[in-house]
Amino acid sequence: MNLSILDHKKSFFYLLTLIACFLVFKQSDITHTYTSSYAYLNGHFSDFYDYNQAYMGRNDYLPSLYLIFAIWNLPLKFLGLLPTLGEHPWMVTSTIEVVWSKLLLALFFVACVVVLDRVSQIISKEVIFRGGNAGVFFATSPFVIFTVFIFSQYDIIGVFFTLLGFYFYLNKRYLYFSLLFSLAISFKYFAFIIYVPLILLIEKRIIYLMGYLLIGWLFTLIQFALYWHSNIFVGEIFSLAGGKTGDAMGRSSAFYLAAVYVLMCGYAFFSKIPADGNNDIWYRNAILLPAFSYALMFSIVHWHPHWIVILAPFTCLSYLLLGKQKWLAWLEIAAYIAFIVICFNTWERNVDITMAFDGVFAAYIPHTNLIGRDILGKQFMGLSRTLFYLYLYSPFLILGYENRRALKRALQKVLGRGLEVTDSDNEASLRELGIYLIYGRAYVGTLFLGVILLICIYWPH
Repeated sequence: MNLSILDHKKSFFYLLTLIACFLVFKQSDITHTYTSSYAYLNGHFSDFYDYNQAYMGRNDYLPSLYLIFAIWNLPLKFLGLLPTLGEHPWMVTSTIEVVWSKLLLALFFVACVVVLDRVSQIISKEVIFRGGNAGVFFATSPFVIFTVFIFSQYDIIGVFFTLLGFYFYLNKRYLYFSLLFSLAISFKYFAFIIYVPLILLIEKRIIYLMGYLLIGWLFTLIQFALYWHSNIFVGEIFSLAGGKTGDAMGRSSAFYLAAVYVLMCGYAFFSKIPADGNNDIWYRNAILLPAFSYALMFSIVHWHPHWIVILAPFTCLSYLLLGKQKWLAWLEIAAYIAFIVICFNTWERNVDITMAFDGVFAAYIPHTNLIGRDILGKQFMGLSRTLFYLYLYSPFLILGYENRRALKRALQKVLGRGLEVTDSDNEASLRELGIYLIYGRAYVGTLFLGVILLICIYWPH
């Protein structure tokens, strides 16, 4: 299977449902962000954060994110299609602004698919390849579809630079890798969490490690230097980062999970796996270390729904290492439904069917007094959390099961005693995922929230 599967006639309905999500749903965060970027278009470069405080309240991100939206909105500026900041609240926005800004996210989505296709070509040559294409898995991931086309979040921009950096990493072009990760880190700091184990896997010399770390923060430090004169900038940027850190430290399990992360980084540093030549183990580590790092992050902090897209590429790459890909696909479908239940009950009237009342067709959608939690309430939360966190670690659990005899032998060697090694079938199925299951994941992503919306509208109440 290759990326051409997306050109198959069966993809028509897939594209149709993506377009429907694109037009029907939108969460307000993107409106705040693209409206904030207008300050750059109006010439407020050095006083961007100070100027916006009066109109936007606060801006929590570094300039790089707002600059991308500003550049993207230049055509609308030249055509006179942008409002004058301050004429009305930022929540009031035009259809052209919504569609144009969401189109930027869609383009980054396509770019991520293309990069993952290239990464899959590398992996298929270098590891014991189980079949499939990570670009296809990413394009049909319900979590990615939710984040980009329904929630309308811009984390996909940072994901693109992370993936492009990862592509150069696999090609052993480490300067490009570190510079692109530096860009990714400047959009959101999460990329640093996987940057550390990746550099520890390739570099053991302390002075060079310090150089990689400096490059990793380079674009962030430059932007800090440009706006350090603004007390508003310093307050907004550090209050957000400090809040997330404090939140994580306040959780009792955080210390133990952080210790696991440190041990994982120690494994990466002390491992003697050469990156040169064809090395199956090295490539596997390059995929699984980031996947495990992000899974730990989700287990430590109180996460937000749109963050899930940062984990998605490495989960999709994990498919390439698994024989039992169908297990992961079915679990992904179940975990996505569980994820929606968590969103309904944690961010009610925000990450909910109410996103349909902020989309392009909002005026045509009948009013409803019901919301998502009225259909999928708190009684489902226990099971939903279990399924979601099981999904986060599922690639490792499935790999462990597939390699259970090897693990038993390793444990037998360590303990020095005779452990029973069964002759049960340990051969992973090398058949690719069925086309209907691949697209089925996508249809759950595009249609599930729509079904809940229709139930809320037409359910007797």
